[in-house]
Amino acid sequence: MEVGQLCLLGVGLIGITFVLQLLFYHPIVYRLIIITAASLFYFLSWWAIRALNFSCPNQKESDENHIYEALGIRIKQLLEEDELFTDPNLTVTKLASHVKAPAYLVSKAINFYFEKSFSELLINSRIKKAEQLLLADGNKTLTIEAIAYESGFNTLSAFYNAFKK
Repeated sequence: MEVGQLCLLGVGLIGITFVLQLLFYHPIVYRLIIITAASLFYFLSWWAIRALNFSCPNQKESDENHIYEALGIRIKQLLEEDELFTDPNLTVTKLASHVKAPAYLVSKAINFYFEKSFSELLINSRIKKAEQLLLADGNKTLTIEAIAYESGFNTLSAFYNAFKK
């Protein structure tokens, strides 16, 4: 029997017992009906919990993790090779259009793959870029302000706050 049919049968039996209770008001009938209803409730609850089988890993969750990991690798590649983080107006939506995926999926992939939020990932990438620019020999002519803007920060205060952290 299917789950729906079994539940419908159980609810039907409980309904019948309560109708019998209304028709035959006798203490023995009343007790039998209560015992039957309680037994059905307990059996259906036990069966439902057993059917859920909490101990086995969920296949759907495993498939989602593979999707998040593949998307995370694509995002990492875009951030490292194309340096998308240097765009001061980069949002999850813009990043999603680059990887051709929905924004909610990109956000979940970042949380899963990088174990950071989008803003944390963005700030960390920009700080790494700023460190590279500061340490590069050929960039001694760049000012701190130029390095901040080259790294993708909109303002100097955002750059200073991120760099302090």
